[in-house]
Amino acid sequence: MTVPTKTLTAADVMTTEPVSLLPHSPIRELALVLETNEISGVPVVDEQQHVVGVVSRTDLVHYLMSEHEGEIHESFQYDPVEEDWTITEAVAGDIDATVEQIMNPEPVTVTAETSVPVIARKMADESIHRVIVVNRHKRLIGIVTSLDVLGVFPQ
Repeated sequence: MTVPTKTLTAADVMTTEPVSLLPHSPIRELALVLETNEISGVPVVDEQQHVVGVVSRTDLVHYLMSEHEGEIHESFQYDPVEEDWTITEAVAGDIDATVEQIMNPEPVTVTAETSVPVIARKMADESIHRVIVVNRHKRLIGIVTSLDVLGVFPQ
């Protein structure tokens, strides 16, 4: 007799209490949060922890490139070892933009009960690397990244 295996859910693989930012946070703070926490994106929440968006390192790089006519801003350096852009100490002080100006205001969200296969399908369909986990009140309770999803598959 085969014993059915439990289908893993967002609750099983999510990071609880993820780093988040408010919409009015300056992008200098975003750059520092991404670099300090070694992450590529964060949920954006209001004062009551309702999810209002998501912002990534890619959003930041695109914004800085558009502000500097297609040239990468001097605050960024490409690290060939990590094969990624490295944010030096902070984004230059002359840039006043806020997270709200560069965030995606329609983040992909799931509940804690959403199965990992459904999350993986959403990530593939939307070409994204993270989904935000919310409770029934749309408040932030966690985040699932593509690495979290890959970690559940056998080697």
